[in-house]
Amino acid sequence: RMKIDDLGELVGLNRSNLLKLIIKNNDKLNVVIDGDFISPKKE
Repeated sequence: RMKIDDLGELVGLNRSNLLKLIIKNNDKLNVVIDGDFISPKKE
């Protein structure tokens, strides 16, 4: 579980571009966005 803003800083993207990428690739990523956090999807 990680703050979305921290992840964006790590990969050099702003929040909205990062969220667009995550949503576009969510079928491959298996993550859940929960408020300000992103975490692995539980099986």
